[in-house]
Amino acid sequence: MNTYFAPAERADKNRLAIDIETASENPVINEILAVASGMIAVLNECRQIISINSTLLKMMGIDDPAAALGLRPGEFLHCIHAHQTEGGCGTSSYCRTCGAAIAIVSSLENDTITEEKCTLTIDLAHQKKELLFTVKACPIHLNSKKYILIFLHDITEQQNLAMTGRVFFHDLRNILTSLVMASDIMQKDQNGPAPELLDQMHRLIFQLHQEVKIQECLTNSGHADYITDKQDIHCTDICNYLTQYFQHHTSSRKKTFVLPERMPDISLHTDSTLLFRVLTNMLINAFEASDPGNFVKLSIAGTPDAVTFAVWNKKYIPEKYQQRIFQRNFSTKAQAGRGIGTYSMKFFGEHYLNGKIEFTSTENEGTCFLFTVPLV
Repeated sequence: MNTYFAPAERADKNRLAIDIETASENPVINEILAVASGMIAVLNECRQIISINSTLLKMMGIDDPAAALGLRPGEFLHCIHAHQTEGGCGTSSYCRTCGAAIAIVSSLENDTITEEKCTLTIDLAHQKKELLFTVKACPIHLNSKKYILIFLHDITEQQNLAMTGRVFFHDLRNILTSLVMASDIMQKDQNGPAPELLDQMHRLIFQLHQEVKIQECLTNSGHADYITDKQDIHCTDICNYLTQYFQHHTSSRKKTFVLPERMPDISLHTDSTLLFRVLTNMLINAFEASDPGNFVKLSIAGTPDAVTFAVWNKKYIPEKYQQRIFQRNFSTKAQAGRGIGTYSMKFFGEHYLNGKIEFTSTENEGTCFLFTVPLV
């Protein structure tokens, strides 16, 4: 059987029975499964479960341990990619970036303890759920054979709080900085505040109110109700906002922001707060991926029914990461709180603005994210 990552071979019936018996009769294994906290399983060299603790069974709503025996971890956990190839868990193209698969294979091959983060999308009772685990794989030797102890720790809630907080406080800081600057100007203006300054203050306060609603929506994984507030906005105003936003943004330092050469005479009737959230995330990702001295380009094209915003940078996204680019919690960066930017682009751009988010990335052409949103 073909595989994109881990070997597809499984133990035959007799060999699997011997492995299960070996694990079940070992007092050390039984003690670990009974006493250690968290979710634990024992795998054979073919990455099949040969023993499992009650905590992991309980998480999946299973009473009989026999239901898990012989399965690979992704198959037991109902990973949406576990059955995409004939070889099962560990053999699909997605598995090349799966933290659990990487940890298990590395531990088997190098005979060392390996720990990775695993971003997992499960489909349980026809309901998809995004999870994040730390996975520690520990090799053990029983009867001259190698086995793997895997320890799973669910850090989904911890990561969600970290990443939504990171985005929220960053955006909050930017808005409050603009408010403070505007209020300082108003205080120093002896002739009274200019109408355009009052308009800016009103817009910033409104945006602050909307950001709190967005934060609630993200913190609750999209289950909170967000009521869109649609208004007319012209493409020129959108570009002016983005220019001002990135004028002093840390991600754009020593990089050039290239605006459209010809601005289309197009207005949208949409939720401007969510529109700016999507566009700024597209641009932040592009700036962060770009080296100093490079440029990020924004293009705008219209049709009778929609407008498409395109953000380009020269950096290539490796093919193995492209399949997971919109998955919640997935990030190529190690810091906690990452993995929300592209997810929120997709979530708000498609779910609330009825648009379409897509991208292309090649070594020769670089990366271009496209956001097509209806005019009304």
